[in-house]
Amino acid sequence: MKFYQIKQYGRLVKTHADKSMRTEQDTIRICNKIVAKAKKAVKEGTMLKGAFDVVVCESSGEEIDKFVCGTSYQY
Repeated sequence: MKFYQIKQYGRLVKTHADKSMRTEQDTIRICNKIVAKAKKAVKEGTMLKGAFDVVVCESSGEEIDKFVCGTSYQY
């Protein structure tokens, strides 16, 4: 299990828990879920439309990866 933290301007907005990205199809599915959660946060008013950071963590809380995404991305 991996945790994907959606952060914007250094502030944690939402967290998504899912299986780890093993195949390209897993990566596409998980990234689309993350973008959908970010779009929901925009509608809720908890973040702004545009770019955001995604921090990938192990279940222990250790950061293992991070990447930049955006609310307009479609994987």
